[in-house]
Amino acid sequence: VDIFDSDMDAVREPEKIIQALKGLHCQYGIYGVCGNHDVEEKIIAGFSASPKKDAFRDPRMTSFLAAAGITILDDQIVSLDGGNFYLAGRKDGIKAGDGTKNRKSIPQLLSGIDEKAPLIVIEHEPNELAALAQRGADLVLSGHTHGGQMFPITLVTGLFWQNPYGMIEQNGMTSIVTSGVGTYGP
Repeated sequence: VDIFDSDMDAVREPEKIIQALKGLHCQYGIYGVCGNHDVEEKIIAGFSASPKKDAFRDPRMTSFLAAAGITILDDQIVSLDGGNFYLAGRKDGIKAGDGTKNRKSIPQLLSGIDEKAPLIVIEHEPNELAALAQRGADLVLSGHTHGGQMFPITLVTGLFWQNPYGMIEQNGMTSIVTSGVGTYGP
């Protein structure tokens, strides 16, 4: 999530990075979702200056991830381990990568699954946690917030996100939000 920081051309030594990412191994495969910065957009002083309607994912980003062995779930569900559990990935709610904010609702995305089977959801932004718990999500993995990144923003992220960083449990569901390894804005 947020791998490209709004510009594919800013990725230095893409082949070297692809080879490093190919080193990831999981018996079920490597999956992810794209974030709000995984689109081509104009950046001014570290902040997005492009309208959301112009926020398109560069096809090279998709090719890069595929070459690295990462399957992007754009509002998709995969059944893993012979149907013993599900992995759902949501399009980003801010910048879906196609110039819209269109993505499936939680009921649309999760319709037709066996609600007794464990469900892991990858959601770039840690929002709609209660709705995901209500629909049977057991684990929600997110990023986006950068944990507030720096003072004084760290003081207010809790006003915008139910889980701005770390792990919380709610209604039988666990939400884990990573601060990531990069920065945004200034």
